[in-house]
Amino acid sequence: METILDLPKGWGVAYFEKTDVVKAKEILKGHTCIMGGMPISLLVGGTPEKIDEYVKDLMEKVKPGGGFIFALGVGNVPRETPIENINALLEAGIKYGKYD
Repeated sequence: METILDLPKGWGVAYFEKTDVVKAKEILKGHTCIMGGMPISLLVGGTPEKIDEYVKDLMEKVKPGGGFIFALGVGNVPRETPIENINALLEAGIKYGKYD
């Protein structure tokens, strides 16, 4: 991640799949916008309650100061993903992801 700091400030968006986006935000804050945060494995195998809890906790850590785009990890969401989990993700994003 530190090598991204060699790029010009505001150069673009760094999309992370397996990297800890909280750590990425700490390192790249004010330099590069961070994108990612939601593991597909949680969306597929979690519960709506776990998804809500995860999104709330993540947003509390990465939202301050801006520069974060909440997104799924890179890849496709399998057909067997419970619709309740997709709805929970959307609702949590709306509930916790708004900037004041």
